[in-house]
Amino acid sequence: MAVTIFRLLRARRDSDNLRRMKAVFQACPPRRASEPQRDTGAGGVRKLPAWLKWSLTVFLALWLPAMFNTYGAQNVLWLCEVGNLFLVLALWLENRLLLSALLDGLLLVDLAWGADLLVALASNLHPFGATANMFDPSIPLPVRLGSLFHLAVPAALLFAVARLGYDRRGFLLQTAITTVVLTVSYLATTPLSNVNWVFGLGALQQTVPAPAYLLFCMVAYPLILYLPVHLVAARCMPMERVAAGVTATARRD
Repeated sequence: MAVTIFRLLRARRDSDNLRRMKAVFQACPPRRASEPQRDTGAGGVRKLPAWLKWSLTVFLALWLPAMFNTYGAQNVLWLCEVGNLFLVLALWLENRLLLSALLDGLLLVDLAWGADLLVALASNLHPFGATANMFDPSIPLPVRLGSLFHLAVPAALLFAVARLGYDRRGFLLQTAITTVVLTVSYLATTPLSNVNWVFGLGALQQTVPAPAYLLFCMVAYPLILYLPVHLVAARCMPMERVAAGVTATARRD
């Protein structure tokens, strides 16, 4: 009899414990979609607006045929044009590494282009020799207006990297991209076109052998144009961000 009573009491205790555990689990709300999620780029939480991606994609689809028709296929080898192609890809993939590389490689170049245009509008002088084509009446006006992408790219890159975070490996990636593009420009174009100035700074140079000047460009471009942006971005921009609408904590290695 005592054993039977003990078993009944034990069963009742187990039943009470089970009910308490069930009540605890029911009281815990499921994780909401608005809770922080780490951004993983492609395939993860989307952080860049669709209008930005589509705007640059449509522009590039219209710009490339016009550029080919006006300047020739070799014009696509200019680093800024290569950067446009990579930029559209990086935006759709939301790839922090590639966007960081493009920020290093394009920011100072495009800002210099904008400064050259402003000075030319004010004084008819081109301090960097970058925007003379903007005032050439032989070039169709729509093609010249298309070159204004130089003014929009820095804003797009700064916005994207601020949202996704800066990847310090971008400097090395941009240096590698530049090395390949300069080599192809040297081998596949002529000194007359002087794409990416691989045959001279704005004009054909004859001071040193052409291969030596090419090596100089491969070293000088990253050190002069990319490294300053990399150092500032690595210090001032977030290394990692979380989903939009959630306060992010920067992570610095």
